[in-house]
Amino acid sequence: MTPPVPARGPFHPGELAAQQLAGGGSPGGAIRDFMPDQHRRFFAALPFVVVATVEDRSPAAATAGSPENRAGSSAMTTAESPADRAGLPVIATSKSSTNRAVSSAAATIDSAGTSGDESAGSHAASSSAASVDSSASRAGSPGAATADSPAHHAASPVAATIDLLAYHAPSAARAAFDPPGGHADLRGVAAVDARGYGAASSGTAIDTRWPVATIWTGAPGFVTTPDERTLHIAVDLATADPASRAFAPGAPFGMLGIELATRRRNRANGTIAAVDASGLTIAVHQSFGNCQKYIHRRAVAAGAATESRTELFDHLDAAAAAAITAADTFFVASAARADQPTGGVDISHRGGPRGFIRINGDTLTIPDYPGNRYFNTLGNLLASPRAALLFIDFLSGDVLHLQGTTEIVWDGPDVRALDGAERLWRFHLRRGWRRPAALPLRWLAAG
Repeated sequence: MTPPVPARGPFHPGELAAQQLAGGGSPGGAIRDFMPDQHRRFFAALPFVVVATVEDRSPAAATAGSPENRAGSSAMTTAESPADRAGLPVIATSKSSTNRAVSSAAATIDSAGTSGDESAGSHAASSSAASVDSSASRAGSPGAATADSPAHHAASPVAATIDLLAYHAPSAARAAFDPPGGHADLRGVAAVDARGYGAASSGTAIDTRWPVATIWTGAPGFVTTPDERTLHIAVDLATADPASRAFAPGAPFGMLGIELATRRRNRANGTIAAVDASGLTIAVHQSFGNCQKYIHRRAVAAGAATESRTELFDHLDAAAAAAITAADTFFVASAARADQPTGGVDISHRGGPRGFIRINGDTLTIPDYPGNRYFNTLGNLLASPRAALLFIDFLSGDVLHLQGTTEIVWDGPDVRALDGAERLWRFHLRRGWRRPAALPLRWLAAG
């Protein structure tokens, strides 16, 4: 039996910071360090689960077997730059003043671990802060590709970033950024650092890991729970799915079980304990249910999967844009502080009316609607603003996977222009792949 993880509260500092910036959060009493019986029965009855981990995109990992090599496709090729393949920061294409604004996350980022596209320049605190262009914000400029250099850290001290954020943060959060002892203790209050996935703390280390997501299918019972802290998933990782190679022993793991017909969903997060011919064994660290908001009812049915080519790209083409525009559902993978009990990988459902995601070039604008106020996703993105988005074409079985960097806009006219949104976040594409008719299931609208 997998031993329990020492209890340290259900949220990591990034999630707590996001809750503060949003004006308050949930105590998280429903988040357990084990799977209750109802969750275990629920997982065992599912014909599919959505899962996430992190992949290493360093040169060594690429040599060992990158998604490009695993895909074996010549239909489309990636055009990633040498800097990208080396894991160096390549800043998102948007250079608006909002993108340069001081991040609400930057208030608590430990600059010793921050890489270029995880700098304050990656986030927006609010549209009211759009005119702010600090040294830390300018780390996201094209001239700052080596933003982890000593010169960068000297030019953007944490104290300066804290001072700027303390001014621009919502009043509900400002007290947390301005403790009685001054700003020197801030990182102890909410230390959101860009070591995010558990990277080395060296100021020159560049994190080459990115969230990755996929969907696994099987006959009900392919997910089992030998005990309340252990999952086993009978899945074959020797497939054409580029995500497969990332699911390795020791890697963080997130799983979303979702039953679209009943709108029920439960999550289980933990660490991959073993991978063998029978599938994966997961040591579960967190298990909790989610509300049913924004889940569109669909009935699942058998379909025909094909071992088709995997199409790789680094810009949204017409087919990808059409799939996103038509979507009323997607899944987002994020990761932060994977070396700590309350951190790890999270995979979450996002839904809205058809067309709720706006596209501008390679940037997606996504409304953030009221939810359970755990802020698992946004809390991770505050700490490590890399994400993977997974879109499923429920009628064709196509799978679209995107990786990119994010920024959060907490308030302002852009948020108010989105009906029902409490905030928004933007996703800047770095790379993606498409797998036509990859799934053996189809889903039909059920009212």
